[in-house]
Amino acid sequence: MKKIKNILWIGIFILVLLPLLIPNGVLGQGKEVAFPTKPITLVVPYSVGGGTDVQARLVASYLEKKLGQPVVVENKTGGGGAIGHREVKMANPDGYKILCSMFPDGAIQVAIKGKSLGFANEDFITMAAYSSTPGALSVKKGSSLKNMADFVEFAKKNPEKLTVAIAGQAWLLQVFDIEDAFNIINRQRRCLKV
Repeated sequence: MKKIKNILWIGIFILVLLPLLIPNGVLGQGKEVAFPTKPITLVVPYSVGGGTDVQARLVASYLEKKLGQPVVVENKTGGGGAIGHREVKMANPDGYKILCSMFPDGAIQVAIKGKSLGFANEDFITMAAYSSTPGALSVKKGSSLKNMADFVEFAKKNPEKLTVAIAGQAWLLQVFDIEDAFNIINRQRRCLKV
C-alpha cells in the first residue's frame, strides 16, 4: 500500500509540479516567436519616384531601424495599381509582404472595374496611416485666375470652357464634384464613361 502511495505522489509530482519547474518555452508553453526573422517587402503598386514610392522608402527606412531587419521596397506597377494590390492579396498572410498604397486608389479601382481586378476592398486591412497628402488646384502662372473666388466666377460665367486634368486617382471623386458644380469638362472622365 505504501508503495502505491509513493507511486501516486511521484505521478502527481510529474503531472502537476514538474511542468512548473521547467523554464518557460522548453515544452512549447509561452514560447514567443520572434518577428521579423527575415526581410519584409513593402509592395508599392505605382512607379518608382512617385509620391507613394518616396513615402514607402521613408517608411521602410523607419521600419528597418525599429525591427532590425531589411525592409525592401518593391514596385509592382500596372493596371492603375491593380497588379501590386493583387500580389499582396495572393501572398502568404504572414506579415512579410505589405501593401503600401494610397487611399482611396484601391477603392476607386474596385468601384470602376469591379471583381475583374482579382481583389476587393475587403481583402485588405489598414494597419496604419502614415501620411496625409495635400492636394492643390493650380493654374498656369500669368492666368487671370488668382484664387478660388476668381475660379468660381469664371466657371459660372463660362460654362464648359474650363478643362481639368488629374494625376492618379486619389482626387478623382473630388474632381468629379468640382466639375459637376461648375460645369467643367474633364477629358479623362469622358474616357472612363462613368
